[in-house]
Amino acid sequence: MKRENFLKCITIQDKKSCWEWQCALSKKGYGSCSTKTGSTTAHRLSYIFFRGRVPKKMVIDHLCRNRKCVNPNHLEIVTNKENILRGFGACATYARQTHCMRGHQYDSGNMVMRKDKKGTERVCIICERIRAKKYREENPDKIKSYQQRYEKKRKLI
Repeated sequence: MKRENFLKCITIQDKKSCWEWQCALSKKGYGSCSTKTGSTTAHRLSYIFFRGRVPKKMVIDHLCRNRKCVNPNHLEIVTNKENILRGFGACATYARQTHCMRGHQYDSGNMVMRKDKKGTERVCIICERIRAKKYREENPDKIKSYQQRYEKKRKLI
């Protein structure tokens, strides 16, 4: 797409406000346009026209959070990870959590990372101790059986 055709598809009120894309939109609400090499997002093309090239493995983040905005002053080059963490999705929300669901602070002394088949999760040590204590109180027979099996194995070694 040529620059003059690009400019026909945007509404500019002033340099500080959002420049909204008025042409085709993707299913997710981002401006979409065709180029010689295929299709691309309008905000990416805007960045290229007004600021310069976008390095490989980098993405454009909307600082204004308006998906239709193509104002180059509202766009910033970031890594995909940074772009996701700046958003409001589940991953970003989880990453910003500073306390567990019971209000204990996540810090190096009260948190461990646990890996399982689903991925990695933060575990509050205080909550884990409370859960384990409750389990031991509710299942004394299982605990006693486990301790006996453990003692037998220790004697065999």
